[in-house]
Amino acid sequence: MSKNENYPFTPEFKILMNHLGWGDPNPIILTVGIEEGGVWCWEEMEEKNKREFEEQCEKSTDFSNKLEYVKYCIRKRFNEEIVPVKIEKNSKENNNNFPIAHPVAKIACGISKSCKDWKKNWKCYRNKKLWTEGSKIANINLYPLGKKNLKGNFPSCYKELFGLTEENMDLYKECVKKTRFEHIRKFTKEKKVKAIICYGKQSWDDFREVFELPKKEGEKLVRYDDKKVILVRHFSNGFPDELCDEIISILTKWGVSLD
Repeated sequence: MSKNENYPFTPEFKILMNHLGWGDPNPIILTVGIEEGGVWCWEEMEEKNKREFEEQCEKSTDFSNKLEYVKYCIRKRFNEEIVPVKIEKNSKENNNNFPIAHPVAKIACGISKSCKDWKKNWKCYRNKKLWTEGSKIANINLYPLGKKNLKGNFPSCYKELFGLTEENMDLYKECVKKTRFEHIRKFTKEKKVKAIICYGKQSWDDFREVFELPKKEGEKLVRYDDKKVILVRHFSNGFPDELCDEIISILTKWGVSLD
């Protein structure tokens, strides 16, 4: 995406702009969130994310400067559009055990013939198959950089990591909309994605912009049968099973299956 070169951001920023998310690199179902969860600053990173970085970016690598270590990990781990989740068979900790994984696993299990009863089998599906290569489902985010919460500010380390400051925040949003949104549209067309589920009601307008959808009113869910797109509330904070059932029903009527 050469258009990124016109903006005053770092090489690590350009890598994350091109990295869309995780899951099967050839998905038929795409779930789309607002922005990457968590932050990239080592001092503010959750301990679980630190362990993942150390496991996947050579724990023995000697970096006295943690900022340089994070840059190294970004260059090492995120050079692909979609990175499959790897399930470690003997791992005591499940990498998919976080809030948005739960409703996504329920929905995916509900449209998989191998799951006879998603309400009983979704945890097994989440633990063994969700977002792995061959699962036919992936998750991406509209915006590549995360904050501690959606309404918060970017941490100070983003200036050195990504060239991002409060002063050029508008430029960041402009860059994302002009380059990443186009990248997402191109990706869904090239991969022939059969259904898209966008979660996060506060960003429904952004989702409409990306996928070129007309305005429709709805409280918790809006569907676009012609485009095979669903807008829904955020997956975290206790996403109800009734909404999972409704989404499964819509996907089934569209003829979308993961088997």
